[in-house]
Parts: sequence; C-alpha cells; structure tokens
Amino acid sequence: LGTALVGVIVVAVVVMSASPKDYLGLEALNAVNYPQSRSVNDAEVSAAHITHIRDFAFETTQGLYNDDTANLVYSPISAYYALSLLLEAARGNTYDELAASLGVSDIQSLRTDSQNLYQNLYYDFKEGIGDNYKYATAKIANGVFVNNEATVKQTYLDTLATQYYAEVFHTAFDADAKKGIAEWLNDKTNDFLDVVPEDLTVDSETLYALYNTIYMKESWVKGFDEESTRPGTFTTTDGGATQSGDFMHGLQSAPYFTHDEYESLSLGLFGGGHITFVLPQTGYLPSDIIQNNGLLNQILD
Repeated sequence: LGTALVGVIVVAVVVMSASPKDYLGLEALNAVNYPQSRSVNDAEVSAAHITHIRDFAFETTQGLYNDDTANLVYSPISAYYALSLLLEAARGNTYDELAASLGVSDIQSLRTDSQNLYQNLYYDFKEGIGDNYKYATAKIANGVFVNNEATVKQTYLDTLATQYYAEVFHTAFDADAKKGIAEWLNDKTNDFLDVVPEDLTVDSETLYALYNTIYMKESWVKGFDEESTRPGTFTTTDGGATQSGDFMHGLQSAPYFTHDEYESLSLGLFGGGHITFVLPQTGYLPSDIIQNNGLLNQILD
C-alpha cells in the first residue's frame, strides 16, 4: 500500500531483518540494533502519547475515508512514525505545524515514547511441538532515504537509530536505487507485497523519502476449524450488491457489544492483542461510524 503524505511516502504493511544488509544503489549511513527480545514487551508508554496517536488516527482516517463503496487499508501508526521521523529533520514553521498535527509539545518525550512503543510492537515467538503450535509475529520497520546531494547530520542519524529504530540511506534515487528500495521493502514485509521498482514514485528529483512497514501474523487464541469453512453470500454497501466468499465458522466466548449504530466483536490473538470487527447496523454506513469521534472512542474503549 502506498500513500503520498506531505512529501512522505508511507508504505503500510512489515518485517525487520535483525542484521544490516547491503542494498543496490543505497549507502547505509547508520546502524540499528533492533530489540533482541522475542517476547511481548511492556515498556511504559505515556497516556498522552497514546491519546495523541488516537487523535491523529481519527483525524487522518476521517480525511482518507470518503467513499463507502471502496476498500481502504490504512495504518495510522505507520503515518505517525513516518511523520515523527520528518519532525526530527524539520525546523521553523514546518516543525511547528508537524508538531501540532502529531500533538507533540516535547520532542524528548516523543522520542522516549516512540522507542518504548516500538519495543512493545516488535516480537516473534511460538509455543508448541511439531505441527501443533501457535505463533505471534509483529514487526515494524522505518526507512529514511536521502538524496546524495544532501548532508545528513550525525545527531539525526543517531537519534533515528536509537529512538525510532530507523535505517537511513544515501541514494541517487536512480534505477539501481529503486531496485534497492524495493528489495528493502520486500525484506521488511517477508516478500508479502512483492514490490517492484515500477511501483515506486521516487526519481532523481526526490530529496527525502520515508517508508514505514508493518508485518503482523499471529494465531488466534482459539482458532477456526478449516473443515467448518463454507461458501456464503456477502452484501456490500454498494447498492446492496452481493458477492460470494468463504466464511469461517466457530463457537466461542468473546467480548461483544451492540449499539444503535453498530455491533462489535473482539477476537483474541496469541500475542496478547486482539482484532475488533465492527458491523454497522441496518441503515448505517461505515462512514457514519468513522466520522463520529464519540463512536470511535467508544469502540476503542
């Protein structure tokens, strides 16, 4: 998924390679020591930081989601991390406007919270024997690519490596560099996206490009029996159009909530998180939920 955002390229979807690697057309300017723990961490993240990310998520999602007939996959935390990297390089009015958008009043607090949140969202482990096991993988990668003609301060390189786990590269943004960037993206997403150079919009005039990727693959706390999967009919909001698809079926206890505008259900993941599914009630559209901060806060709470 690619989204241009204030001159920043955000690729939302991830993995991280634990060791540095050479990429065609890219010169690494710093080295990142990724978290070594493979279990879920519980580093302290301030309530203010969580609130700022939530507010940012609401505002940007509401701006992006303007068509109830379209599919949208968007990662607010990806955009927040990418713009935080840009904030670290900004000065003057640009800095002030970015800081306001991110809710940042203290850059040092942003650095500490970003580092701790990253550690909490980076894990890879499994439990079980043979084919009978459960797994949890969640990884984030930050990449900053800077034109060879630009000078990069060492303090910036050090801050990005230690506080944001961000790799920084010099590049000419030429044909070789596009191959290298595509390889970097594929590395960080376990080749899930199959990015090719033609997918990238950078060129020799590009000064600065940022990418954030997220890769997540986890077992359910209670999985679905494959033999219970069967075809069904799905009705969309596009004039009541229908299409067929495979539906998973299962019976389990799970947090469920019903409201006048929607109903929601949360299913647990092996890594300790959960996925919440939200279904608008009859007569309501997804946008009726997304454009209502009160309902979004209620769902997340």
